[in-house]
Amino acid sequence: MKSLVALGLAVLAGVPASPPSVLSSAPESPAPQEVQPSAAGHGQAAGADRHQHPANHLKGQTSPYLLQHLYNPVDWYPWGPEALERARKEGKPIFLSIGYSACHWCHVMERETFENEELAGLMNDWFVCIKVDREERPDLDEVYMAAVQKMTGRGGWPMSVFLTPELKPFFGGTYFPPYDSGRGVGFKRVLEHVHTLWTEQRSAAEEAGEKLVALLRAESDRQRSTQPVSLAVSDAGLAMSLRHYDKESGGFGSPPSYAPKFPHVTELVFLLRYGARTGSAEALEIVEHTLRAMAAGGIYDQLAGGFARYSTDRNWTAPHFEKMLYDNSQLAALYMEAHQATGDAFYERIARETLDYVLREMTSPEGGFYSTTDADSEGEEGKFFVWSLKELREVCGADAQAAELYWGVTERGNFEGHNILTARTIPAEVAARTGKTVEEVGAALERARAKLYREREKRIHPLLDDKVLASWNGLMLSAFARAATVFGEERYLEAARANGSFLLNSMRDENGRLYRTRRNGHSHLAGYLEDYAFVTAGLIDLFEADPDPRWIAAALKLQGLIEQHFADPLSGAWFSVADDGERLPVRTNSAQESSLPSDIGVAAMNAARLGLLTGDSAGVQRSRDALASHASELARYPVGFCQLLLVLEFLESRPPEIFVAGEDGPGGHAVADYLRAARTQWPPHRVICALPADGSPTLEKLLPAAAGKRARHGIPAAFVCFEGVCEAPLLLRPAAAGAEGTDRDGGKGSGHGATGGETEPCDSGAEGAREEDDPPGGAPSEAAPAPQPSGVGLFGGQGYDPLGPNFFPPPDPSASQTVLEAARQAGLLYHLGKAPPDPGPAGEGVLRVVIWGDELVAGGELATALGKALDERLARGAAADGAAETANEKALTLEVLSRGERGYGTDQAVLTMEEELALLAPDVAVLVLNGHNDLGDGLRNRIFRTDEHNNLERNAWELEGDIEELLRAESGGEGKLGPGDTPKDTPAIAGLIAAARGEFVAWESGDNRVRPFLNDPWDADAACSGGSPPVNAKQILLDRLVGRAKRLAAALEVPLVGCVVPSVIDLEKPRAAALGATARKRYRSNRISETLTKTCLRNQFKVANLFVPLSEAQQAPDSESPALAMLSGHEERPWTAAGVAVAARSLAEVVEPYLRAAGW
Repeated sequence: MKSLVALGLAVLAGVPASPPSVLSSAPESPAPQEVQPSAAGHGQAAGADRHQHPANHLKGQTSPYLLQHLYNPVDWYPWGPEALERARKEGKPIFLSIGYSACHWCHVMERETFENEELAGLMNDWFVCIKVDREERPDLDEVYMAAVQKMTGRGGWPMSVFLTPELKPFFGGTYFPPYDSGRGVGFKRVLEHVHTLWTEQRSAAEEAGEKLVALLRAESDRQRSTQPVSLAVSDAGLAMSLRHYDKESGGFGSPPSYAPKFPHVTELVFLLRYGARTGSAEALEIVEHTLRAMAAGGIYDQLAGGFARYSTDRNWTAPHFEKMLYDNSQLAALYMEAHQATGDAFYERIARETLDYVLREMTSPEGGFYSTTDADSEGEEGKFFVWSLKELREVCGADAQAAELYWGVTERGNFEGHNILTARTIPAEVAARTGKTVEEVGAALERARAKLYREREKRIHPLLDDKVLASWNGLMLSAFARAATVFGEERYLEAARANGSFLLNSMRDENGRLYRTRRNGHSHLAGYLEDYAFVTAGLIDLFEADPDPRWIAAALKLQGLIEQHFADPLSGAWFSVADDGERLPVRTNSAQESSLPSDIGVAAMNAARLGLLTGDSAGVQRSRDALASHASELARYPVGFCQLLLVLEFLESRPPEIFVAGEDGPGGHAVADYLRAARTQWPPHRVICALPADGSPTLEKLLPAAAGKRARHGIPAAFVCFEGVCEAPLLLRPAAAGAEGTDRDGGKGSGHGATGGETEPCDSGAEGAREEDDPPGGAPSEAAPAPQPSGVGLFGGQGYDPLGPNFFPPPDPSASQTVLEAARQAGLLYHLGKAPPDPGPAGEGVLRVVIWGDELVAGGELATALGKALDERLARGAAADGAAETANEKALTLEVLSRGERGYGTDQAVLTMEEELALLAPDVAVLVLNGHNDLGDGLRNRIFRTDEHNNLERNAWELEGDIEELLRAESGGEGKLGPGDTPKDTPAIAGLIAAARGEFVAWESGDNRVRPFLNDPWDADAACSGGSPPVNAKQILLDRLVGRAKRLAAALEVPLVGCVVPSVIDLEKPRAAALGATARKRYRSNRISETLTKTCLRNQFKVANLFVPLSEAQQAPDSESPALAMLSGHEERPWTAAGVAVAARSLAEVVEPYLRAAGW
C-alpha cells in the first residue's frame, strides 16, 4: 500500500486539481465535476487523423459517446464479458475511461491522448482498454468515481482508473495531458508507472485494490435505524447553505473564488419550500438571488432558452456550453415553483422558455427526450453561442444599439475575444441611454432577439446526443406534467402524455421492467434505481394532471419492482442496482446528491405519495424508514441529501389526500377550477385523484382509498382526507344564472364554493355525511373562458413597472379571466384542501355582504349593525319608490357576514379575502383598511420585493420591532431564536437596533428611485404627488395590495367597497410613535386615513371613510371628542356601540346601491 501511495503522489504531483468543490468543507467527498485543466492550452494531438484506423470493438454500440471513439487507434472495448474475460485470461490490468458526449475535456483528452499513436500503442500493449458512457452505466460511474475520490480527494470527468482483472481499482485520476507539461504529469508517465507497478509489484496493487473495495463496502453497509428524523435537520440545512452561499453573485461555491458554479437545483428547491414553511427570508433570498443571477448570466441561453451545465466563473457569465436534459428538466421545475411561490412572471418566463427549448430541440418523434447537446462545434468550445460586436451590428441593423446595451456586447468581449450574451441591464436603462421609450426598447429587443436566433440557426450546431435515458425522461415528464397544470398549457400536457406512452411502450420489457437507454429504435441495458424512481415520479405527476388509470397503474407496478429488486433489508432503503444486475465489487446505496436528485430520496417520496393515494400506511412508513437509514448522514451533512430533506418536509406537513368525484356539466367550471387550484397548490404537499361521478372500479382497485368517493346527488364533490380520515365532502356546485354577473336581475344562486359537513372516515363511503339534498336551482352560467397561455414574452412592450420585480407589465385587469387565473395573477390561490368558511355559499334568494378586516369586523357587531342599517335604508327606499313585491317576484333575504380577526392589518385582510372570496361568493365585498403597524409585514412578504436584490427593506421602526419580537418570550419569541443566537443585551443585537433607526434604503436604477421615508412614512401628500415612480414605499405597498384585491373581485364580478377605519393600536397606544414625527402627538394625524382613502379612489372603488369624524379631535379636548367616543379603549372590544353604529351607517350608504343593482 505504501508503494501505491508513493506512486500516486509521484504521478499526481503537478496534475492540475479538479475545480474546487462547493462541498469541500463537508465531511463527505465532494460531488465530482467535469475536470478543468489549467489555462495553459490544450496542446496539439500527435498522431493520426480521425478515421484512418479501422473500427475498434466499439462497433455496434448505440451510445454517441462511445461511437465518437470508434476510430481511435486505441483498441477500445465496451464494458462487457468479452473485455473482462480477456483481462482475466491475459492477466492484464484494465484501463477504464468514463466520460459522456457533451463533456468538453473528454473531447480534449481524446484529441490529445487517445488519437496519439504512441500513447495508443502503449495502452493497447499493456492494458485492456474499456470505454464507458457514464450516462448509460451510472453504476460503473458511481463505484469507480467513489474510488477515484478516495485515492485523490477529487473527482471529475473524464475519469481514468486502472483496475485489476477482478475489477478492483488500484490507481486513478481524471484528465491527464499527453506528456509532462506545465499542466501536470503526462499520461505517458502515468502509463509507464502503472505498468511498472503491475509487472513488478502486482501483489501490492492487488492489495491496494482489496483495501479500497473493503473501504467502499463498509460505507455501503448501513443498519436500519429506529431513530426518527426531525425538522431540526432542515434548520441545519439552511445554516449550511448560508455558509457556502455567494452573497455577491448568488449560487454556492467555495470562497474566495466561488467557481466553478453548478445550479444545485435540489438544494434550491429545498430552500424554497423550507422558506415557505418557516417564513425564512434568508432561504428565499438565496433562491431568488440565485435564480435571477443564473437567468441573467451566460449560463442561460438568452436567445433560445435552456441552461448550460455549469459556469466556470463566479458571476455565471462563462459556462461550459453543454446542455443536459437533466439540468433543464430540474431548472424548469424550479423556476416554475419560484413562480408559484412569488407570483413573479419573470420566473414563469424562464420556465416556459426552458420547456419550449426542450420541445423544440430535444424531443424525439417517438415522444422521448434526447440527452444532451455538446459544448463544442467546429472543434471550438462555445463557437455556436458567441458573438462579436461586428456580427451583432450586422445582424440587428437598426436595433443593434439596444441589443448591444441590453446583452452587454462590447468590442473586447467577455469570452476569448467574443461575447457570451448576458442580460444584466433593464430596458429602462437602455431607454435612458438611447433616448427611446421603454416600449420602443422592448420592441427593438424582441426584433433583435428573433434576428439573432435565426442567424445562429444557420451555424453548424453542436453535436446532439440523441440517446434517450429512462431516468432523465422521468425528470422531464414530471416537469411537463406539472407545467401543464401550473400554466394551463395543453401542449405541455400533450408532451407529457406522449412521453408517458413512450416510456411505457418502448422502455419496458415483456415483464414490465425498465430499460436504461434507447437509440435508433433499440432499447437495452437494465434499468437502475434512478430509472425506476424518476419514471415513477413522473407517472405520478402525470396521473395528477391527467387521471388516466394507466399512469397510476404503471407507477404502482414500478414501485413494486423497486421493492422486489432494489430493497435493502438491512438499512430500510434501496440499492442503486437490482438484485439480478451485474455484480460489481460494491453494491452502492448512497443517497447523496450529485447533479441528479438522489434516487433513494425520489423513491422515498414516491413511496409516501403512493401510500397516501392507496391508503396504505406501509408506503408512508417505508418512506420514513429510508429517512431513518440515512439519519446520521443527514445530521452530519444535510445539504448533501436535499431530496431526503424534501421528503421530510412533505411528511411533516401532514399532506392531505384530495379526491374529486364528478365532472362539470355544460357551461360549468367549478370542478375544473377546484382541480386546477388543488393541482397548483404550493408547496406541493398533497396527493390528488380525480374520479368519475360514479367512481371508477379500475381506480378503486388500484387505489383503495378512492373507494366510496362519489358525486352527491349528481353534484360533484371533493373529499379532503388526512391519513385516511376524510372531512365531509365539499359540494362543487355549478354556478347558477347570474353567478358570474351575466344576469343579476333575478337573484343569485350559489357560487363556486363548496358546502361541507361532518367528518367521516374514508371507508364509510357516502354514508353519514351531512349535505344539502338538492342541487341549486337556476340555469348554469355560460362557460368561463379557458385559461389562456400567459403570453409572457421576453420584453412585453406594453409598459414597464420600474418598481416591479422585473420589467414585465402587470396583468391587464380588464382582461377576461377565470377565478383561478385571477387568483394566480394575484400571486396566491385560495387555499384548497380545507373546508370553506362557514356558512358556505349563500342559498338561493339570499343577497350576501361579506366584510373582511380587523377588530371592527371580528366580533360580528359591525355585521349585525350593517345588516340593520341596510334593512332600514332599503325599506325606506322601497317605501319612497312605492315598490311592492308582486306574484312574479321572490322575496330576497339579506345576509351580512364577518370574516375578520383581531389584529389584522390591511395585508392580512386582503390575503384572507383572496382565500375566501370565491368560496363565499358575496354580492358585495367590503374590505376594511386600517393603519396597523403590521401593514409593514408586507415589506417582508416575497410578493412585494422590488428587485433582484430584494432591496425593498424594512424601515427603522419595523426592523426594530422585528428584533424586539424575536426576543420577547411572551410573544413566542423563544421559538424564533435558534441555538447560538445572540441575546438582546449583546453588542450585535444592539448594533442591529441602532441600524434599524437609520433611513430606509431602497432600490434605484438610473433616475428611478424610491426615496427614503425621511420622518414620516405615511406622508400622504408626498405619496400622492403623482411622481413616477411614487416617492413613498408604503404607498407602493398599498397600491399593490389594493390592486390585488380589485383584480380578484373584478374577475369574479363582485363589487368591492373599501372602508377606511382608525387603527385602535395607532390611536390608543404609545406605539403611535411608530408612525413618524407627524403622529407623535396623540390623535393629531389623519395622514394614514388620507393615504388609504386616496389609494382606494385611485383604484376606482368607493370608500366609506370612518376617519372623517376624527378631524374633530383636533378641535376639541379628548374627553369631548365624538371620534374618541367611538373607541372603547378595550383591546378585546375596542369599539363602543355608538362607534359601531356610526361605522355601520357610513358603510351602509356606500353598499346600498350595489345591493339594489343585485336585485333588491
